[in-house]
Amino acid sequence: MRSRSFLHAAGAATVCASLLWSAVPAAASSSTPARARGTATKAAGAGTAQAPASGSHSAPTRLQIGRDKRGRTHFVGAQAGRTVKRPAGVSAQASPATKARAHLGRYGQLFGVTDPSGTLRTAAVTGLGRGQSVVRFQQTARGLPVLGGQLATVVDAQGNMISLSGETSPRVASSTFTVAAAAARRAALGATARDTGVARSRLTATTPARWLYDASLFAASGASGARGVWLVQVAARHRDDVRELVLVDAITGKTVLHVNQAPHLTQVVCDNKKRKREDYTCAPGRYQREDASSSVDAQAAFRATRAASDFYASLGVDLTALIGSDYGDGKKIRSTVGVCPTGCPYDNAFWDGFQMVYGPGFPRADDVVAHELTHGVTQHTSGLIYWFQSGAINESMSDVFGELIDQSNGLGNDDPSVRWLLGEDLPFRNPVTRSMSNPLAYGQPDRVRGPNWVSQEDGDSGGVHSNSGVGNKAAYLIVDGTVRADGTPVEPGGVFNGQAFLGLGIDKAKFIYWAAETMLTPGADYADLANTLYGACAALAASGTAGITPADCETTVRGATTATQMGSFVGPTEPQQVRVEGRYHEIRVSWAPPVNPGTAPISSYVLIVTPAIDGENFLPIDDPSLREVVIGGIPAGRTFAFALAAVTADGNSPPVSRTLKGTSMSLTATKKVAVGKKARLSGRLISREGAGVAGRTVKLYRKLRGKSTYRLLARGTTSASGTYLFRPRTVRRAKYYVTFPAFSTAFLGSRTPARSVLLRGRAR
Repeated sequence: MRSRSFLHAAGAATVCASLLWSAVPAAASSSTPARARGTATKAAGAGTAQAPASGSHSAPTRLQIGRDKRGRTHFVGAQAGRTVKRPAGVSAQASPATKARAHLGRYGQLFGVTDPSGTLRTAAVTGLGRGQSVVRFQQTARGLPVLGGQLATVVDAQGNMISLSGETSPRVASSTFTVAAAAARRAALGATARDTGVARSRLTATTPARWLYDASLFAASGASGARGVWLVQVAARHRDDVRELVLVDAITGKTVLHVNQAPHLTQVVCDNKKRKREDYTCAPGRYQREDASSSVDAQAAFRATRAASDFYASLGVDLTALIGSDYGDGKKIRSTVGVCPTGCPYDNAFWDGFQMVYGPGFPRADDVVAHELTHGVTQHTSGLIYWFQSGAINESMSDVFGELIDQSNGLGNDDPSVRWLLGEDLPFRNPVTRSMSNPLAYGQPDRVRGPNWVSQEDGDSGGVHSNSGVGNKAAYLIVDGTVRADGTPVEPGGVFNGQAFLGLGIDKAKFIYWAAETMLTPGADYADLANTLYGACAALAASGTAGITPADCETTVRGATTATQMGSFVGPTEPQQVRVEGRYHEIRVSWAPPVNPGTAPISSYVLIVTPAIDGENFLPIDDPSLREVVIGGIPAGRTFAFALAAVTADGNSPPVSRTLKGTSMSLTATKKVAVGKKARLSGRLISREGAGVAGRTVKLYRKLRGKSTYRLLARGTTSASGTYLFRPRTVRRAKYYVTFPAFSTAFLGSRTPARSVLLRGRAR
């Protein structure tokens, strides 16, 4: 089941990123904050200080640290049933945000955050019950928010930390805005019109907002480094299925990301009996009564929406307060049934960002209603971007809650034969769209990189409706397990993909998934979901919520995420013998392949250049047999950082970094030159950092008036401080310049006379 793609991402590619786990001792509550370099010295990160677990006697808390193949930390948490003690100096009566910030000061450096107070602002605080809170922090840099750069910290009532998860951008590549806001708005409107076929005159756009975008937060192969972008949201008048998030590069004006944020469930059968109407907003004056006077679909929408609200209320969530919209009469969960926004038949249902929209017949399936409402929940909690793995998780979370609600509310067909099927109550022929217990039966994968896995753009925003099968299978396994307590098998032989464990049931699973929904961050992938589900379970085990135990986390949750291969694939080691050489206005990069390609062959290499060259800092090298590339158009006098990584279908290597220092020259000359006298040309060769460059050959050239070429007159060598001196004779008007003609692994020179003087000699 696939929807039309609304995504356009420059240079987009998907690499399945796995996470490396290590267990290290937690820092003591009164000790010096944990340093990033300390956690990287032993076995993927080993600290030295130990702290007793909160509520334990003598056993130290062992931190669970999850890192991806790039070495970035995505998760830090205590063992299930334990917590990391509140830092000294923080009161138990302090606010959850204050307690969470104290832990950021200790562990933020693992995520690349060295100044939490200056770069992380509190975005939301969500209560989990029993005194536990999820505090979400938004990354900012140079005063701008970073899209997808968020950290979620779970703390208990005493301020002890249960987990810290998420991802931040490691650096800012560019925060310059040369493209005007009006131009960005025009670009966003144009891109949306081209993609959706909606006339530009019928599109509306928000005022462009300044953000930073780091593609590596959303795809392992994305260019690392945040760049300034204009964020514009585009909608279509009377087309609730068009709600575009558009990012426009602030320097080039190019659209770097274009993704529809109105995910929906696609069907193939519809009813053409409903009238066509352009405006489907559920506003005052259009409300239906919940009685026999309303249509069958309207009555079904009332029942299913109320059932979903009741389910979320059992988790302590006010669904109306969370996702309701206000059209002048207060917040309400709004639904419009029997719609045909693109003409009848309209076989669809979707959350449009403000309300529910149903094609004829769709409200009658309670799992469909709950699925779409949960898209609204995701919008207001984790904010998962509807793209590749984060989009697949977005879809899966809607499927999970849709089915858990379906199995709990007593509505519709609850026969055991349709357990874990989605859409079975739709009034159509062959209504079922997916199976969570057996995704393969409907063309979905049941494990990462398994059969039916989509690894590249395929017209479905990177396979969001396909790859959601992985998350669905994991949820089914967490609830039902592979074997029952009496030993009877649930899965064939009581085992799935080598794992065997008991299920937790709906009452435990729903709390784990709600906690995970509040902890996930916008660019999460399946490795992150595995970490987050474990972290959510550990948080709940620490408080004893719903009877959840540490064994549930270690055995069932870990078993389900392992069986579905979340984070089980290995990427390549780093490229070898990487050299970056500077030439005249170009650079040459050479390398040898990695020693170990991991679990898949090398498919390409990527070169990340900072600052960008001609607006591009992500340069894909698609031919894996290449061992060198030459890149032109390099300006002189600038220092560039290069990072080369190998890419496979199972992950990308850690990047190998090199720096090429730019050079510049100062040049002064005698003001007046007489015939037969020596002119004085002096100057200094300096690095971009302002230090003198010693021992380098410099050359003096002269171009006579009326000539088109320069002639080499002399060579010299810079002194210890980088200075040089030439004393040429001049007999006529001529132009001189001094250059640094380097071919070097350390410096980037220029043949252009960036520093030149015109000597005006007296004519004979």
